[in-house]
Amino acid sequence: MRKNLAILLTILPVASAETGNFSYFCLFESEPEISGYWFDGSVLGGPYRANGPVCIWSTSESSGKDPWFYSLALASPFYYCSDGVPENPASTPICGNLTIQPIDSMLQGPPWFVLGAEPIPFGPDSVDWQSTRTAAIFEGLYFPPGDLSDGSRLILRGDSLLVKETYSSAAQGYWLGGLEEPVIWIENGPAERIYIRDDSDTWPGLSMPLTIGSNGSVFLAGPLVCSDGDALLGLVSVHGSMIIALDPQSVGGTDWPYPWDIRTDQPFQLDCSMLALEGHLQAENFDHPPGPVDLPLHGGVQMVGMGYTCTPCSGYRILFEYDERLLAESPPHYPDYDTGTGIGGGDSVVEPAVLGASPNPFTSSTTVTAFGAPDGSRFCVYDVSGRLVSTLETAGGTMTLDGSSLPAGLLFVHPADPGAGAAVRLVHTGR
Repeated sequence: MRKNLAILLTILPVASAETGNFSYFCLFESEPEISGYWFDGSVLGGPYRANGPVCIWSTSESSGKDPWFYSLALASPFYYCSDGVPENPASTPICGNLTIQPIDSMLQGPPWFVLGAEPIPFGPDSVDWQSTRTAAIFEGLYFPPGDLSDGSRLILRGDSLLVKETYSSAAQGYWLGGLEEPVIWIENGPAERIYIRDDSDTWPGLSMPLTIGSNGSVFLAGPLVCSDGDALLGLVSVHGSMIIALDPQSVGGTDWPYPWDIRTDQPFQLDCSMLALEGHLQAENFDHPPGPVDLPLHGGVQMVGMGYTCTPCSGYRILFEYDERLLAESPPHYPDYDTGTGIGGGDSVVEPAVLGASPNPFTSSTTVTAFGAPDGSRFCVYDVSGRLVSTLETAGGTMTLDGSSLPAGLLFVHPADPGAGAAVRLVHTGR
């Protein structure tokens, strides 16, 4: 079933292991491409993390349109203040004409602006995707090798999955609501494809939590809409990419009959988190359709790096929106990450302290415990906008957070020392 991110996070005065779920990231790149850059008007509505430097650049005279990040964490001790070339390294959120937005958050440092973060191990040999597959085999829906043909098309409809293997084959239906674990795994070849979309223009979109994994590439053939408040969708590819499928009719070709046709010649929405352990998010043909057309991604993507999705006059312009539920939840059995040594690392390793909170969620107050942190250790409490709303100090290893004057919603407790680790997320109900 849908799982919450762990409430306990390790923190160290010097270095610590950091764990979480990949779906937390609106965008994660293990090998960011520096031939491209974040430019004026760029907005990333959820957490961004990369295992290396990226280029960020602004040509606008005012800072109103400068690149905007919910949070920015890079494994490098700098970013390049340049337009797609590895030059002019910068280590502060203000660089010449550039003011990374929102600057009030960025100037606070962690967890909003972090340089020198510990790299997150990535790839099929470093990420535990096997647990997702195992859950599907024993308690979900599993398609053994050869069960689905290369190019099979999948439609999500409410709590059901419809599958058609070839143009002329009969469709098959599967009720997902009765699965012990809502996880699907397709044991296809690394070079094989599946096409997936919903039928939300006629029927409800996904109405339940669900993760779908495969060895090969996942071709996005149209909208993937979560029509229910409990629905969270995860897509996992071990050896392939997440590819926006070419609508064959847009280039004068023929397609499968409705409702199995590809619908990517017009703007459409993706409500999902996507993980490509050896691949990219890219368009099958970024010369079509003309535009480019907007493609809102209400979730996130974690991958080797961004692929080509558009040109100035064609393809798909990815709008990185975010589902704020992913700050504290994840699709069922979506893979976790583990840095092994933690953000901000150092040369020495000491026994970790553990930061926890109970109750969480909380209404009036909660007790935050920092096992192993010495008395007098200070912690800062931020709201979701990055505003400092309270400070705490350990006494006997615990701290009491009074919620009477705090905003409802997500709160982040972070060591006052900027290099001392990651935040722990709390939920204040405000009632």
